[in-house]
Amino acid sequence: MKEFYNYKCNKLGHVKNLIYSKEQSKPVNKDQFKVLIYAIGLNYIDILMIKGKYQFKNNLPFIPGIEACGRIIEENCNMPEAVGKKVIIISKGGCFSEEVIADKNDVIFIDNNINTLAASGYYIPFITSYVTLIEIAKAKKGDVLIITGASGGIGSCAIVIAKQLGMKVISLVENVKKIDFVKKLGSSSHLIIGKDIKKAVMKITHKKGANIIMDISGLQNKYNLMSLLEWGGRYCIVGFIKKNIAMLPTNYLLIKGLKVYGIRAGEYMKRYQKRKILILKDFNKFLKKNKTLYKSYEVVDFSSIKENLNKIEKRKSLGKIIVKTKYYRSE
Repeated sequence: MKEFYNYKCNKLGHVKNLIYSKEQSKPVNKDQFKVLIYAIGLNYIDILMIKGKYQFKNNLPFIPGIEACGRIIEENCNMPEAVGKKVIIISKGGCFSEEVIADKNDVIFIDNNINTLAASGYYIPFITSYVTLIEIAKAKKGDVLIITGASGGIGSCAIVIAKQLGMKVISLVENVKKIDFVKKLGSSSHLIIGKDIKKAVMKITHKKGANIIMDISGLQNKYNLMSLLEWGGRYCIVGFIKKNIAMLPTNYLLIKGLKVYGIRAGEYMKRYQKRKILILKDFNKFLKKNKTLYKSYEVVDFSSIKENLNKIEKRKSLGKIIVKTKYYRSE
């Protein structure tokens, strides 16, 4: 392929600043792969990077996009057998493109028969949910889990993993449409966010409270989620939306013996390489077996990336938004 299209960020501040452009294919440097992109996963992090508000700053101009799935078409890693292999790319940018040159360490090999759409958008949600629930919070069968932002990409994946573990899931969402969505994924109970959250949770848990809270949207900033936990409960901070950063009530930490965890799944995977190998095996199994997950994404065209990033920012999306390029293949 001599030329390809991508979305380039020349100016920080807003998704509308992305420029749809054509580029010439570039040579592959040492320890890099050239990947033909089939599908791309959209993330809230992409928006933060475009605005210049993420902790990692790309130098301008840059191509956003942190995850995608495709097939290797060229290599410079002394791995000729890699050409033709199906892979996921996880990087700090570059995936909003029909062709990506990726560093060797940013490429994850997957089985050819794994669903391309799920593979392109569920590595980050899976790793985040897996590290939160299994590695950090030590979730087990019978535990009650509260998820904020439950209808988003990470939330929907967390519901599926939690149900596999035999947990009871309470999903906190914004409207009835989102309740219908999380029901299909297996959420046990579903609450619209409001002042009566505590009363409703205590009724569901017979006044005991939840074992674990997975706060994806930073809801602690507006509601005292820690009051929803039982003695020894675990509050897991996964993310924030629109500067939803809270000061934690230390009296609840003390009186209820609570544990608070900050979740940085990517960093966890870097630091614990032995665990990473096992987690990646579970990821492959997860994508093969969980057909329920395929109900949790929306597929859109490459031409509509800006429109759908705006949809995510306005919290109008359900599940994950997956972008198909013109080179899309299911396997």
